[in-house]
Amino acid sequence: METYRSGHNENDSKSFCLHGHVGSNPTVSVVAKAAVIAALLVRFFAINRSEMGIKMIFLRMLCYLVVFLLGAYSVLRYFHLYKRNRIPDITYFILNFLFILNLYVCYYNASWISNETLRTILQGVSAVYLSILLYTPFFCFLRGIIRVFGKRKKKQGKLYKFFNHPAKTIYMILVVTALIGVFSLFRMRYVTETDYTVEVNKTSEKESLTIVYVADTHIGSAVTRSGVSHLVEKIHSMKPDMIILGGDIFDRNTTDSLKQYTSRELKKLVAKQGIYYVEGNQELRLKEDFTTYFRNAGITVLQDQTAYLPAGIQIVGLRDNADRNKMPVEQIMSGLDTEKPVIVISHRPKDLEKLSKAGADIVLCGHTHGGQYPLGFLAVLAANDMNYGIKKYDTMSAITTSGAGGYGIPSKLTVPSEIVELTIHFKG
Repeated sequence: METYRSGHNENDSKSFCLHGHVGSNPTVSVVAKAAVIAALLVRFFAINRSEMGIKMIFLRMLCYLVVFLLGAYSVLRYFHLYKRNRIPDITYFILNFLFILNLYVCYYNASWISNETLRTILQGVSAVYLSILLYTPFFCFLRGIIRVFGKRKKKQGKLYKFFNHPAKTIYMILVVTALIGVFSLFRMRYVTETDYTVEVNKTSEKESLTIVYVADTHIGSAVTRSGVSHLVEKIHSMKPDMIILGGDIFDRNTTDSLKQYTSRELKKLVAKQGIYYVEGNQELRLKEDFTTYFRNAGITVLQDQTAYLPAGIQIVGLRDNADRNKMPVEQIMSGLDTEKPVIVISHRPKDLEKLSKAGADIVLCGHTHGGQYPLGFLAVLAANDMNYGIKKYDTMSAITTSGAGGYGIPSKLTVPSEIVELTIHFKG
């Protein structure tokens, strides 16, 4: 049994116990893309105006603009290649409109697709198409450099002639970017295991503690129904002392049946020192009490609250920054015994300096997806204290996972999807 206490709010100072394991004109396609981007921006402002500052909104808008320009270039680039065929031009633009529409649905409303097999296929198509749109300009730029260099050096070899050919190189770029999309889809769907070992110079009745930390599964967007089962089996096989779910387990693409299925699967998990969950920003957007699915699975939900373990370890779970009921970090941490180990779960890697000064020993974060999309990397860094991996703040260790999935399009190129296994040694 562990003691479980809310943060120090004047109106909430109760202390109690919980049981359990715890057309033929290129302009047509460009206009279509512009319409979809405009819809995305309207949706974006409606959702995010309360979550981020002006700088972050500006960076996000800049990312959308860059994606639009890259995509428009790619559509026009392949149009010139397509014109070499005898198929009517309008067919090309209709196909691209359907692909763009699929991107929008898979990113924002994949739950509209009731058949899970069809949804998985269309999400895979969206990942490949997005890769083609984003990376074609880069490879075309490299081709241009090679052509300019070859012309100046008056090269006449087979390699130069290949890159100078009006069609062969573009076909190759199409294949390469599509393969990158397949690879990024694999990186999203295949979950690896990342191990960290941290020493805490404080005393505990336990010499060591093993934690499995999972965040950002985005079930329905990245993790399928079968993926949920595999994830639970993998966690169970690791036999940790404690399991922590770091938020964004669900998002708007998670159907009600998937939520219920996930709850039943999570109920199979067992950990001697408990299972804990903190909310993510995506769950806060759901129009329901999402915590019910975790409580029904026997999981302890922490919302600016602290669980006290018999071994003297304190587990602090923070509300997400988008939660209007979130309390100041200093207020939550003020009543802790900093002579004993303090483990903080925060969906976003923010306020890490404050947590370090307040006496936290370890902070477990997620949210960034490790910079899931390359173009979003700068926006991620601007909005958070770190992007991925482990970072020291004085004596505190902050770990930010890339997540066991990702949001929207199932594409993850720069880092793998992962489960974190953390081993803590107490040396006090």
